[in-house]
Amino acid sequence: MLSWRAVKRFALCLLLAFTSIAQTESISALGLAGVTYISLSDIALHLGYSISETPDSLTLRADKGILLLFDNSPNALFKPTVDNEEFERSDVNLSAPVVKQSGQWYAPPDALEFLGIGFADSQLTLPDGRVLKLALLEQNIATGTEAYATVDLGNRVSGLAIYASGSAGPDSVSLLLVDLGLLALALPEQQQEVDAFVRDMDDGRPLYLAVTAVTESPWETTLVFSQNGQNFTARYPLNLSLLTGEAGKVSPASPVVGVILLPDWFNLRQPLSVDWAGVKASFQFRR
Repeated sequence: MLSWRAVKRFALCLLLAFTSIAQTESISALGLAGVTYISLSDIALHLGYSISETPDSLTLRADKGILLLFDNSPNALFKPTVDNEEFERSDVNLSAPVVKQSGQWYAPPDALEFLGIGFADSQLTLPDGRVLKLALLEQNIATGTEAYATVDLGNRVSGLAIYASGSAGPDSVSLLLVDLGLLALALPEQQQEVDAFVRDMDDGRPLYLAVTAVTESPWETTLVFSQNGQNFTARYPLNLSLLTGEAGKVSPASPVVGVILLPDWFNLRQPLSVDWAGVKASFQFRR
């Protein structure tokens, strides 16, 4: 079990780490058939745009107009804010079909032109001048009750993202797990604090945990880890310690950050399974 003194000492470091990861990974992207697909769901959250969706369509209300997209189709509708033309007559054709995966809507870069967003060198330039990098996701499984992805955090460090149902529907709550010992490689500016915290911990294999949601939702505070026929259950507040946020509740304004301490017998250089909120994933934290 983590000592409370150690948790308090490391709280600021992980809060900074969470902010840095959020800034780096905030706009997710998929590489499919040679095309970079960019998450319109993430863009809407960053810019405060209103979105509504059906199982087959997404409506995004931006400053420059209303964009209507259709799942698995390159056809779209766009009505500029200053245009009086009928919405139904504003057909546009995108360079590739829109893709919906893990509860997020991804579109080719030319869809961003309607929102006044520039795309070059794997970076987005938002209308307010902010420049955000893309986080390319390797999609492993994103169907039914099994939705997870590998997230590249930089410097050959990867994390496991798991998507679960929340108040906004399927895949609207996400959990990120990263080997805490490797976090300093992804965040070199925090290396001194990360290394000091890991050295001061009890024996075990620490994992960094972050939970986010598109709207206020409950989240499951129990995770089950398995490897080589052995199981371990991490529960709050025993071997799952929170540094910020609330147990069992998460929102965009109040993300959850914490640490899970796995037993020493886990080998992070071998695949292990994680069961969270009814979603099962397999992941290797170290290469």
